[in-house]
Amino acid sequence: MLRNIVANYASQLYVILIGLAVVPLYIKYMGMEAYGVIGFFAMLQSWMTLLDLGLSPTLGREASKLKAGVTSPGVLKLFLRFLEILFSLTALLIVALSWILGSWIATYWLKLESLSPSDVALCVVLVACIISLRLLSGIYRGGLLGMERQVVANVIAVIAATLKSVAVLPLLIWITPSILAFFLFQLIAAIVEIFLMRMAFIKVIPSAGIEKFRWKLLQGPLRFGAGLAFLSAVWIVISQSDKLILSHILPMQNYGEFMLATSVAWGAYSLISPLQQAVLPRLVVLFEQNQHDKFTLLYRQTTMLMAAILAGVAGAMAAYPEHVLFAWTGNATVAARAAEILRWYVSGSSFMALAGMAYVLQHARGDLRMHIRGNLLNVFILVPSTIVLTLKFGAIGAAITWAGTNLFFLIVWTRIVHKKFLPEIANSWLFKDVFPAVLIGALVVIIGFQVDWPMSSRLTSFIGLVMLVVLISGLTLLIHQETKRMMSSYLKGILRFLCTKNA
Repeated sequence: MLRNIVANYASQLYVILIGLAVVPLYIKYMGMEAYGVIGFFAMLQSWMTLLDLGLSPTLGREASKLKAGVTSPGVLKLFLRFLEILFSLTALLIVALSWILGSWIATYWLKLESLSPSDVALCVVLVACIISLRLLSGIYRGGLLGMERQVVANVIAVIAATLKSVAVLPLLIWITPSILAFFLFQLIAAIVEIFLMRMAFIKVIPSAGIEKFRWKLLQGPLRFGAGLAFLSAVWIVISQSDKLILSHILPMQNYGEFMLATSVAWGAYSLISPLQQAVLPRLVVLFEQNQHDKFTLLYRQTTMLMAAILAGVAGAMAAYPEHVLFAWTGNATVAARAAEILRWYVSGSSFMALAGMAYVLQHARGDLRMHIRGNLLNVFILVPSTIVLTLKFGAIGAAITWAGTNLFFLIVWTRIVHKKFLPEIANSWLFKDVFPAVLIGALVVIIGFQVDWPMSSRLTSFIGLVMLVVLISGLTLLIHQETKRMMSSYLKGILRFLCTKNA
């Protein structure tokens, strides 16, 4: 499992860093308005993942069950074939709708200034094609993760990220910096990605004939998938409603600045996602094998490690958001305008990441009923608040709403979930595993308000932030005996490996 965690983090870190590194170049060659449009389409892709219907992670769960020996290769192949047909039909629908609505989006929804509405309308169609391919690609990635083949999945993710983020730069710099050319290249990258993902997943499924179609074989996975589909829909509403509202309110140039801040904030959450992806299949196996003590221990250790990482990353970013944006873009004006948005969004994203462990617990057990109720409650609180405060205060109103709502769910809802599923740790999870890290992060933010750190250069800001992250996360890891033992064990393993290699 350690190998999978390292592979997930290496891949995710690469994807995040390469994605962040190229943004200043996109802005330089295409302009802030074009970047705002790219941000809008990224948000649109998130909404379109509703069409996944929760079936990609469901296939991953079925693959984990195959690995645990509780299902057969033939049943897995039947489910895969069913999903391929369903998603192909969905793809045709997406492209048809994009052709119909493209002009309306470019002309009436977006506040364009210099970009051509006709070019943006064509981009809508291209993005629809990209979304369709990524929906299919998500099936195969989910299966690879479920089979604990994270290394293979992440190598492909690195290749795809390099194509999408880096390989497009020569086109923009030396041929044409048009947004239409940008999305044409993204379509080519999506084709390469789906080809590699499918080939890799088919290869790891054990040889066996596909089961004859029987609806009974699909009822269990589809019932679980229906719960995930609903959760996906609710999650998109929770995480993207503010971006959708602001895409119509703000001019695209200002929307681009807003998306800059939220992109960095989501980076904190993205650092946690690989850890959850690596641990979830193992938790499923432990639950299916009724190894309760090992299940609980792994769950708590994962939480502590997550909390320590977030204390450093989110704490430093919330304490000095202007330095983060300046180190990234080199634009002091943009950094000053977007700093407060970043402060609140990165805080809210870290609270959400920690509260997300309650979802990991329920997913591993195959029971998402409480999570569905919790997310419905979240929608009823977050969405009306976001609409009211966004219309009144703009982007900063949306950011504060995001942070406050996620803090509420971390404190209140996770305790309710643990009382039902792991009552023996209902108190210790929140007060021992999570709160010490949250308090350390909050202390860093308070210090950030009191200690002035003048901006001198991008390199100075970057080095200072990295040192602060390492210091905070390292100190937080030393709080718990469990994490100290984990880190000691890992370091000893690395030293043994190095000594053996040099011997």
